[in-house]
Amino acid sequence: MASALKTLAAGQWRHPLHGHAIQFSVPTLERWYYRSRHAADPEAALRPRRREDAGRLQWYLHERAEPLVHGLSQAPQKHDSRAP
Repeated sequence: MASALKTLAAGQWRHPLHGHAIQFSVPTLERWYYRSRHAADPEAALRPRRREDAGRLQWYLHERAEPLVHGLSQAPQKHDSRAP
């Protein structure tokens, strides 16, 4: 299988949407193979999937952002000495 993947990776393919020539690495082709080999619909198995947490604030982001926001609200304001 390794030689077949190397042969495929050496080739150029046409992108289905914009038509430009593209190449895929051996690890990419291997990942696609293992993801789709037992799927009832191999094409569907390779489609991009929406993350389960898409659109939700990550807990770690909130924990990290809170001190920053609080710190900024407590920071002294800069004054422009040139302002009238």
